[in-house]
Amino acid sequence: MFVFQIFDVSTLVAKFSKNGTHLLICSFKAAQLIRCKDFAVVAELGDMRNGGFSPDGRLLIASHWSNQFHLWDVATGRELLRFKGHTHNSSAAVFMPDGRHVLCCGGANQKAEFGQASKT
Repeated sequence: MFVFQIFDVSTLVAKFSKNGTHLLICSFKAAQLIRCKDFAVVAELGDMRNGGFSPDGRLLIASHWSNQFHLWDVATGRELLRFKGHTHNSSAAVFMPDGRHVLCCGGANQKAEFGQASKT
């Protein structure tokens, strides 16, 4: 068993990519994208509160405390797109099973919104 400490505060979310190669960890202060084979930090994602990997594990969609949603390249840790529009906390973001669309949700009577995750 391997134990490591990532944050000194409560962890809100811990999710593995479907293929098991990467891990998303979110706390109240920060979020990290971690490569599982060596537990290396691929990217510091900022104040993300939740997120989800695409079905093929290549992309990560994450909700940000600033009411935005960010799309990341998992291999490089590079931010690809930023979605704006919610007026209250962005609480969740997940990929649809087709891997091309995302569902972004917010709090305080905000509507769930669908959007295309990548240009094809």
